[in-house]
Amino acid sequence: MPYLLEFAGLEDKASYHESNLESAVIDKMQKFLLELGNFFERISISSQFPNILL
Repeated sequence: MPYLLEFAGLEDKASYHESNLESAVIDKMQKFLLELGNFFERISISSQFPNILL
């Protein structure tokens, strides 16, 4: 059964090394968590200063 790895941004190949997939997944997770952190930081700041548009 084939796996869909489009989310990882890996090029199309017949096979992958596990380390390549692991690195790609970790990279995507780091970027996602940083974006999520920035979102919550803006929410926190806007709740402290509700009259200021960010």
